[in-house]
Amino acid sequence: MRRLLAFTSVLAVSAVLAACSSGGQSSDTDATTQAAATEAAAPATTEAAGGVTGGTDADDDDIVNSCAGVALVIDTGDLGDDAGDAVEDALDAAEGAWCIDTDAAITAREALDLVGASTEGTTEYGDAVLCRVNGVPAADFPLVNSADGSSVLETCATMPAAHAYWSMWLKPAGGEWGYAMEGVDTQKLAPGEALELLFTLNGAPATP
Repeated sequence: MRRLLAFTSVLAVSAVLAACSSGGQSSDTDATTQAAATEAAAPATTEAAGGVTGGTDADDDDIVNSCAGVALVIDTGDLGDDAGDAVEDALDAAEGAWCIDTDAAITAREALDLVGASTEGTTEYGDAVLCRVNGVPAADFPLVNSADGSSVLETCATMPAAHAYWSMWLKPAGGEWGYAMEGVDTQKLAPGEALELLFTLNGAPATP
């Protein structure tokens, strides 16, 4: 889809999320594992009370700009760059854009459930901090830090690494994208608003 967030910004996001009450190169083995994980967790469009349109091949800008209900975007960012075709294909299957036809406010969790998307929180912070969306990043997928060449694996134990993390963004009707101020279980979405789950690796993409 589209593609620097300074470390202080990451800390700010972390603080907000924690307060809620509610890539690098890979081996063939990494590619196979990532592909299997994301294929198993890939979202499928399901029928909501008012209907759901869009999917993995939908254009996110078109969905966000035309949806009269609640728009939802999942973007894995630059995670699959230079990681091989198998990983890139699997990541493509894990992201997408949907329009949920609703005339009432729903929560982010309800929106994710309606499109068949799965999320995993952390042991320390629960769902207030997301560590995986639709199986991405896989537990054995190396997240390479371009600053020093080191890599980490996402264990979902505590706060994700400062160079590789999911963030949640909210766009009010007629407004601009900004960080969502609540977690997925409590964040409300009114008709005309859009929600994006965005994976940032080494500062890119910095915003939706």
